[in-house]
Amino acid sequence: ELYVVGDCMSDVYLTVDIRPCYNEPASIIYKSMKEVIITGGAANVARNLVTLGNSVTLAGVLGYGEAGEDLKNVIHESRINFISYLDSSRGVIRKIRCLKSRPMTSHLERIDMEFEPRDTKPIPSEIENAIMNDIEARKPEIIIAPDYAKGMFNGNLAQRIVQYAKASNCKLFATPKPVNADKFHGSYMIGLNRSEAEEIYRMF
Repeated sequence: ELYVVGDCMSDVYLTVDIRPCYNEPASIIYKSMKEVIITGGAANVARNLVTLGNSVTLAGVLGYGEAGEDLKNVIHESRINFISYLDSSRGVIRKIRCLKSRPMTSHLERIDMEFEPRDTKPIPSEIENAIMNDIEARKPEIIIAPDYAKGMFNGNLAQRIVQYAKASNCKLFATPKPVNADKFHGSYMIGLNRSEAEEIYRMF
């Protein structure tokens, strides 16, 4: 069983019909025709691992409201064992991609529903403690930590997981954002794209 812990968010695909706005000549109307919500962030990493035939537990934090319930539902539909922690002081980050419905489907724009610092602040210490308690109880052999710098690893959780992995002979695979790279020092393996690697090289 793989244990994934990280920032969970929603990827939303909104198919729209474009119409003129006669009352506001400088504006256009996107009339929503269809909405599809799928897993984003660490939740998408977990879904991909399930698709490859793995048994996956995902630990993630959900914000308040309908968006949180929608995300929880699509995660469960993906056959992921989801251990969710509610933080009512934050929202759910949603990456909304608007697609033109006709004559051909095409991408128009992306809207990031993400309010700082509310949605990207460090998670509460009690949630950190609960996640560590769950990891210690499950004793996974492999932990995967996809970092999007949206709060999960902005505090002390990364180093606590690193220390646990070292002490328990657990392999920790991490993909840190540059702002959190030093917190994952000691991981079994670090994954970076080219721009992130160059930024970290300049930092150190």
